[in-house]
Amino acid sequence: MLDLQAAVDELWTSGVGPDDRTRVQALVDELQTPGHAAHEANQVRTAANLPADVVAEPIGNVTPLARAELAQFRALIDLMLGTPIVAPPLGDGPPPTRVLATSVAIWAAALARDPDALDRALATLERQLAQLDDDDPRTPIARAWADLALGEAALAAADRTSARHRLEAVSRGNAPIPLRVAATLRIVTLLLEKVDLEQARARCRQAASLAARANRPLHAQHARITGAMLDFVAGDAKSARKTLRTEADAGGALGLLPRIVLSAFEPPERAMPLLAEGLREAGERGDPFAFTICTLVGARRYAALDRDADALLTLTTAILQLREPAPSFAATLEDERTTLRTEWGPERYAAAERAALALLDAGQPG
Repeated sequence: MLDLQAAVDELWTSGVGPDDRTRVQALVDELQTPGHAAHEANQVRTAANLPADVVAEPIGNVTPLARAELAQFRALIDLMLGTPIVAPPLGDGPPPTRVLATSVAIWAAALARDPDALDRALATLERQLAQLDDDDPRTPIARAWADLALGEAALAAADRTSARHRLEAVSRGNAPIPLRVAATLRIVTLLLEKVDLEQARARCRQAASLAARANRPLHAQHARITGAMLDFVAGDAKSARKTLRTEADAGGALGLLPRIVLSAFEPPERAMPLLAEGLREAGERGDPFAFTICTLVGARRYAALDRDADALLTLTTAILQLREPAPSFAATLEDERTTLRTEWGPERYAAAERAALALLDAGQPG
């Protein structure tokens, strides 16, 4: 028989991340399986039009609170993967659970760029944090989830100072490892904005080591691939190629990203379709980091081939696409465009602008 409470207790202690998606979804599926006691009880609630928390006694070792907490953890996994969601409701619960649910609401609103929902959730969280009991072992974990969500909200608002403060609190604290890895990887994006590549690369290595020690292969792979992309941006093509080749051969959920950056070493007829595929997938996933990296790789490849107009058009198009949802990444690409202007000089840059406009007028961008 499913002991959901024990499973949820473990999720509180260990935290959740991309590596937990399969097992958490399996728990959700089991609760929805016909014949399961909890499923049958839910059918009764639905038929009677009763809220989920009306029946408070355990049903098949499943309480309404445990079900609600499981839904919150599943939502957090999606949010960590950059997937937009509708925050699942919570009828009531102890203070840490309420903080957890409001953290989900904040993160979801930040990802959806919904300022009204975000303001309401932020006001709610402030009240809930004041109600936490320091003697409750879940309190520091709830605070870590809140800091992670507040960091995401600050990033959405382009408040980099507040975002760094919140994320560092998680990364350098005693939060469960998936939270610390996620916070560290988000800090890397802030370091990239500052072009502090050496520190960003070091933080990627730290995140990869932490995830590997905790037996979280997806998080570790994410950190290694991110680090390799930073190696490429920093000009260390040899290290980037070695890591990316290993990760591409290993496959996995993130197998496309290393193949995209490896396209920098491929002939143009193979490289450009890979980059186009990477841009499309990054856009569909709402992943501004991957979108930015693909743009940088593509623009630099075009520039190396003396296709100045394509390089300029690639950067400018991405800047326009990122300026509202991810202004910090748009700024990174603007810096790259400024670098090209400096390297090419005014005459060559002006010629590239004219050629890019001609491509647009002809309906043939890139």
